[in-house]
Amino acid sequence: MITARRAVISVILAACAALMVYGFTQVRPTKTPVIFKNSAVVSVVPAPGDLVLRQSMVGITLAQGYTLAYENVEGFEIGVNGSSVGIPQDELQILPGQNQYSFSPAPGRQFSELPVGRVCVTTTIRRAANVADAGQTFSWCFQTH
Repeated sequence: MITARRAVISVILAACAALMVYGFTQVRPTKTPVIFKNSAVVSVVPAPGDLVLRQSMVGITLAQGYTLAYENVEGFEIGVNGSSVGIPQDELQILPGQNQYSFSPAPGRQFSELPVGRVCVTTTIRRAANVADAGQTFSWCFQTH
């Protein structure tokens, strides 16, 4: 038998279910993926604008057919306050199969930890097949604390 009390409870439960479904449809990703204008760049770590620890790894993944131009210049530079410091090739971790180049701060390296504040990384990218190519620069910035 349907009583007034059961009808009210059913309406309340239906309204709660509708509000829950509506709430789940309002969830949006908090971060949109970064799209790079330079087709040679697949991804960077940390992402532009991120806030990271001073011990964080800094890296770039390049598209197939590209490499860092570290034969003639510092292929990886970390800068803060207008000055930049090149990272020697022997301090880079290189994963050739994935075309990834990264640097992790550690004692005895160019940086034992990243500087505090806005940090910008500049890389020089060239086509892998053309060693004489001077390359093109690519930069991104993030924050450390």
